[in-house]
Amino acid sequence: MPSDLTVLLFSLVLFHSIGIFTTQLAGVFGGTLLLEKFYQCPGRESGPNKISNVEIKPSGKNKFRINGTITVGIPVVEPASIIVEMYKCSDKERQHCHHQVDFKNEDMCKIFGREGMPWTSFFEGIAIPPNCPIKQGTYSLNGAELDLTSVQTLAFIHGFWKLKSYGKSRGKQWHCAIIEFALENQKRKKG
Repeated sequence: MPSDLTVLLFSLVLFHSIGIFTTQLAGVFGGTLLLEKFYQCPGRESGPNKISNVEIKPSGKNKFRINGTITVGIPVVEPASIIVEMYKCSDKERQHCHHQVDFKNEDMCKIFGREGMPWTSFFEGIAIPPNCPIKQGTYSLNGAELDLTSVQTLAFIHGFWKLKSYGKSRGKQWHCAIIEFALENQKRKKG
């Protein structure tokens, strides 16, 4: 079973790789996760996989419903890999960031189909199969659910972060993106 860090990283990468994080997720990880920016890697702005007409709404504690359309321009087939570089940054501008850890998975297709993961309910709400190959085409999200309950206890350092991820399928790059987010402590009201 993957560690909480692996689950968190893969969840963030999976969902930002298709561009659906454009909002803040309150109450996650003992604080607030603010997803501030998502963008394609410089020089890769016209990546092959896109999402449009995105709408994200809370559906419960650490759960969110996502509507929109995913266009898969390059099939994701075995062997498919993903690499995530994680950086802790000194401030919101993220000009000075220090490499913390890399997450690498050479068999991403097997992770897609795992039960009990935050993305399990997501795949149940869309037409994309929870395994490879993911064929070229346009897929509707129709209220797909993202459930981060299983990673809410992750002890994570609050501050400013940057994730850079790369995905390859049979040697072809299907994904290259950067996400910037902040983790803030939840403040309790003094009575």
